[in-house]
Amino acid sequence: MTLPERYLDETLALLGEERFWKYMEAMSEEPPTSIRLNPLKAEECGIRLNAYPTASPLPELEGSRPVPWCPEGFYLPRRPHFTFSPPLHQGVYYVQEASSMFISHVLRQWQERQGLEEPLTLLDMCAAPGGKTTAAISALPEGSLVVSNEPIRQRASILVENLSKWGYDNSMVTCNMPRDWAETGETFDVVVCDVPCSGEGMFRKDPMAISEWSWEKVYKSQQLGRDIAAMAWECLKPGGLMIYSTCTLNPFENENNIEELCWEGRGKPLEVETPPAWGITGALGLAKDRLRGVWRFIPGFTEGEGLTMAAIIKAQTTTAKRRGGSYTRPYVAKNMPAVLENPERYVSVSQGDTLMAMREEMGSLYSRLKGRLNILKAGITIGRMRGKDMVPAADLCLAASFRRGTYDEVELDLDGAIAYLRRTALSLPPETPRGLVVATYMGRPLGWMKNIGPRANNLYPQEWRIRSQHDSYNL
Repeated sequence: MTLPERYLDETLALLGEERFWKYMEAMSEEPPTSIRLNPLKAEECGIRLNAYPTASPLPELEGSRPVPWCPEGFYLPRRPHFTFSPPLHQGVYYVQEASSMFISHVLRQWQERQGLEEPLTLLDMCAAPGGKTTAAISALPEGSLVVSNEPIRQRASILVENLSKWGYDNSMVTCNMPRDWAETGETFDVVVCDVPCSGEGMFRKDPMAISEWSWEKVYKSQQLGRDIAAMAWECLKPGGLMIYSTCTLNPFENENNIEELCWEGRGKPLEVETPPAWGITGALGLAKDRLRGVWRFIPGFTEGEGLTMAAIIKAQTTTAKRRGGSYTRPYVAKNMPAVLENPERYVSVSQGDTLMAMREEMGSLYSRLKGRLNILKAGITIGRMRGKDMVPAADLCLAASFRRGTYDEVELDLDGAIAYLRRTALSLPPETPRGLVVATYMGRPLGWMKNIGPRANNLYPQEWRIRSQHDSYNL
């Protein structure tokens, strides 16, 4: 691995000689592989979150070790061929770099110290592909409202897919610039800013990040991160928490921007417990003696990729913008089948021929933002009406609150599940009822099929299908 000379000089000056050489040694090692389980789904598949190390029906977890700062996270002994793992496509787990999972520790510590137990609201400003959003969902109180925004449309589509598979019912996905959100006047208890950066923390596993690095990119990223954070700050309630992160180590994109958020008492860093065994480094550069609430993950010291994260509590004296718009209760559809558990939690919202189910607060937010922002997903998409019939959406059976037994189910083995995910037509057992059925794997829904007798039409979303031509999928 050949790193840019300017980068090496700057990193040596930042880390000091002893720490620098330990970091350089780690950069030649294989990066660790880690996954994070979904508490909404894992236990239904027989995976007990609080019982490791034990035997698990999930092959990926054989020989795994826990990520110390995330109870749902595990280091794997090897990197499986994740494409051919049906539980990944079901949202039973998410592949995420271990350093990024630290957001769950920060959120849990903040809630514990503030005594927060009621549902909260969170906006993830630059959320794709969805790792920090889904980690936050697991760390927040049940019923919390979570909004994931991604400015780039192509990346936003991936975000929609991952949030749909995760199956949380009180989430929204938007595709807007941070400035658009700042202008809405909406405010949240937590705002996450994982800002675009120069990518130094990706050097070990992504050679392209090395070739794209330059000092000019560092400078531009610092300016962009500062601007995004400033607009996101407008969306944060007084007393709320901003989590700022980059996959870089340099202080220009980190401490410089973090200190600006704390300037003149606007915000105060949040300090959380980080045992020395975790190997997390604090602030560096000129701010190392005066700035708390900064956590730097350096390969060779922490088991993960390079990342810097900080948390700032917004001063209570800050004047918040008044929310704009009024709330009109969304249209409640008639004759909607009872397809969700606890249906009394939801209001039914129709947009054209599409039917959605939302919790009351999500419906209110949707009502205020509709027409002002580009909303790609809100709550659970139930399906589309075709005359008097409803064609169910993939979103529905992947939702953790999907009411099992509403439709007939067919359990697939691994070969059948892979064929289904390739969007291949399948033949079902002769006793399978005609019409819509739910394909399951390990007891969890995988998607929809329409059984027409000799074969079944595969209704898995075309854009989600497995495209890999590999014949082997041994995990």
